[in-house]
Amino acid sequence: MSAVLRVGEHELVEVGPARLTEHELGYLTGLRDRGARFFSEERVRGRWCCRFGGYAGAVSLPGGRTLEVLPKIVGLDDEGGRGLLMRMLSVADLAPALEDASADYAGSSTLIEAYLRFAADLAVRQVRVGLVHAYRRLDQRLPVVRGRLLVARQLAQLPERFDVHLVRNDEFVADTLVNRVVKAGVRWIARCSKSDTTVAKCREAVMRMEAVADIPAEPRGLADAMRPWRSGVALDRRHMRLAPLLKLLELLVGGRAAAPEAGVEALGPTLLFNMSELFEAVLAARLRAVAPDITVRVQGTHAFDVGRRFRLRPDLVVEQAGRPVMVLDAKWKRISGLSDVDDHDLRQAFAYARILGLNDAALVYPTMNGNVGLSHSAEVADGSGVRIHLRQVALAADGWKHADHALLGLLSEKGADGLGSPVTAPFANA
Repeated sequence: MSAVLRVGEHELVEVGPARLTEHELGYLTGLRDRGARFFSEERVRGRWCCRFGGYAGAVSLPGGRTLEVLPKIVGLDDEGGRGLLMRMLSVADLAPALEDASADYAGSSTLIEAYLRFAADLAVRQVRVGLVHAYRRLDQRLPVVRGRLLVARQLAQLPERFDVHLVRNDEFVADTLVNRVVKAGVRWIARCSKSDTTVAKCREAVMRMEAVADIPAEPRGLADAMRPWRSGVALDRRHMRLAPLLKLLELLVGGRAAAPEAGVEALGPTLLFNMSELFEAVLAARLRAVAPDITVRVQGTHAFDVGRRFRLRPDLVVEQAGRPVMVLDAKWKRISGLSDVDDHDLRQAFAYARILGLNDAALVYPTMNGNVGLSHSAEVADGSGVRIHLRQVALAADGWKHADHALLGLLSEKGADGLGSPVTAPFANA
């Protein structure tokens, strides 16, 4: 049996010894019940099957196998699909940036191994530069005075002792909370990874952190130690260079924490990402990148009725000079033409436009590798003047230029109405 069970989004997987075992299905069912509903069960020709949909990523299964679900639109091989997913996570700021190295890490056996390897590389790179030190205040009993003598405490506790002194001093040490988290995270990665190269790098990093105390190298202990940063406490300037590594550890540990009661059954993390939300975040990021003079609001709430009892939450609202100019609804769906556009999606976009008092709404779908996608605009036949723009945005393996071009073209639809140059200028220079 292969160590990796790889499926495409919305693909059927038969339950049985040759594919997904009953024990693995039980684990996935428990994971689904506690969080994301990333698969469903159905009968096909008298056999039970699972259909994985709406999410992409990887899950460490009990027994040592890994389930990997790749995005449905990917017309590339497994490595290409994995690389695209990692780049989407990076641009959406859900994972540290991989810059030009995404293709290298995408060559790993699974998404989990790719990020474990990336974390190990970050850790080795940082400890080779040197451990980050910080001052730590200590109260000590010493035979000599070092630092500041605690006179009142000395007189109260040891008034007749001349050979012992109660002192307080500041030591410049590597044994900081941040370093402890890094060390524990690297030790946990070494236990999870199936790659000898990754394990070797983790061992080197741990050896170089001998001066740092140990904390439990398990998800719950790491999650507790990371709580200050999740609460918004900023790292000090000395530790800022560790921020990408800490973000990656939080991604890996947070994923594993989705099934804490699994214990030793599944040693690795669970990395599952809602593709609709990820696509929405990518669109927002690229819109901000190509048209910096606009504001893009994600999932903002708007009143539906006069009494404000009901609320609408459009995916993306583009604003200029403080007022909405276009609403976008991100649709993570595969379409091949106008006949595939859902009537419900059209009505939803129209409702958003009317409630926000706009003349332009867009339904944005993904396409692949720079292919010429759907580009159509339709005026609603009710005299309102509302136009629904249907666009496919290319998610290409070689960068974001195709997606940026499509988004700038979409913004220019509104710019053509005389909105002003801030939106149309970037398109003119693209």
